[in-house]
Amino acid sequence: MHALLIDIGNTSLKIGVAGTEGLIASYTLPTDLRQSGDGLGLQIASLLGHAGCAAPAGGTGNILIDACVVSSVVPGMNPLVTHACERFLELTPRFAHRDIAVPLENRYQRPNEVGADRLVGAFGARRLCPRRVRWFPWITARRPISTV
Repeated sequence: MHALLIDIGNTSLKIGVAGTEGLIASYTLPTDLRQSGDGLGLQIASLLGHAGCAAPAGGTGNILIDACVVSSVVPGMNPLVTHACERFLELTPRFAHRDIAVPLENRYQRPNEVGADRLVGAFGARRLCPRRVRWFPWITARRPISTV
C-alpha cells in the first residue's frame, strides 16, 4: 500500500508518496488559490510520474498509489485538491481532522486555531517516540495549556 500525502500550507503544498518502507518521494509546489483544479491535477500527475508512481487512473510507474491523505490550513485549496485527485488520479482524498480523526486530546483555549498540520505532526511524533515527545507549538498558540 502506498499513499499520496499532501500538506496544504499557507505558502506551499508539500507532496509526498509513502509506503511501509518509508518516504519514497517528496515535492513542493506553491499554494496558489488562483490556479485551477485541472492545472493542479496535471502538476501532481506529472510529479507522480517523475517518482515512478501510478495512480488508479493509470500511469506507467511501478509504485501503485491507492490512497490520498491531506492536511490543510488553507480551506480554499481543499476543493482544488479534491478535484485534482479525483479527476486526474481517480483517488478521493481524505482530510485529516475532517474525514480522519486525529487521536489526540486538544486542550488549547481555542482548539479550532490549532491546524490539522500541527495535529498530524504531533500524532506522528507521538507514534514514533511515544515516551519522549512533548509538544510545544509556540507558533500556533502563544500560551500552551498542556503538552501532548
